[in-house]
Amino acid sequence: MKLSRLLVGLISVLWVVVFIATLLVVINSTRDYLLRSMESHAQDTATSLGLSITQSKSYNDPVTIELMTSAIFDRGYYSEIQVKKVTGESIFKKRVDKAVEGVPGWFVGSFNLPTPRMNAVVMEGWRKAAIVEVESHPGHAYKELWEIAKKSFWVLLIVAVISLTVVLIVLRMALKPLGDMERQAKDRLSEASYRVGFFYFRIQWYTGAIDRFKDVLKSDPQFSNRDALYYYLAESLYRSSAEKKAEALPYFERLVKEFEKSEFLTLAQKRIAELKTAS
Repeated sequence: MKLSRLLVGLISVLWVVVFIATLLVVINSTRDYLLRSMESHAQDTATSLGLSITQSKSYNDPVTIELMTSAIFDRGYYSEIQVKKVTGESIFKKRVDKAVEGVPGWFVGSFNLPTPRMNAVVMEGWRKAAIVEVESHPGHAYKELWEIAKKSFWVLLIVAVISLTVVLIVLRMALKPLGDMERQAKDRLSEASYRVGFFYFRIQWYTGAIDRFKDVLKSDPQFSNRDALYYYLAESLYRSSAEKKAEALPYFERLVKEFEKSEFLTLAQKRIAELKTAS
């Protein structure tokens, strides 16, 4: 594998890992913030309701407690609000088991938002008269978390794609001289084998020339002196025997197809015309 391809692959994998990690950090940070907000909201509600009951001195009036509790509960931010005696006996309780709407189930399962349950004390003078318990509903928090997750995903994706593209372009430019050096090194090796084949061609040992030229073409398909390789391979096949003349045609045609300019172009075109006429 080429060094450039290896680097591009490693950088791409690293970018994906960074993208996923950043997205998870954003989602989890938002999740922690929402948890603290729900706790604060539930505690504020419990404290406020407790003070209202204390000031109205309605801790022994279930009807008034129900009216106060229902007014707060109906806003939709709570799973349960309960006012109970210090002994644990419930004075009034209102609860709704409402499913989280507008958020995919897999998201809810992946990023759990435990519902906080906070409490406050209702006082009768210096004596504890009742306890108010408030449990937040996670529906609104999940919706906010889902919306932030979607927006963060697209923003991070756009930034990642743009930055990765820029990095790959810069990397390609930086590695181009290295690629040229690699090509030169391969050309030296291939040229040495090619010259051996050319020597065999000159002494008319066409079988040896054919084997050598084919080895070069197989080991280095992008050999810079490929036009000469095509020509002498095809010419060796053409001259070796009448049976192998047909095998020469594809190599002559590849030379013409791949090279608009070559010293062998005219010779190859003549051989193509000759072979097609003969067939």
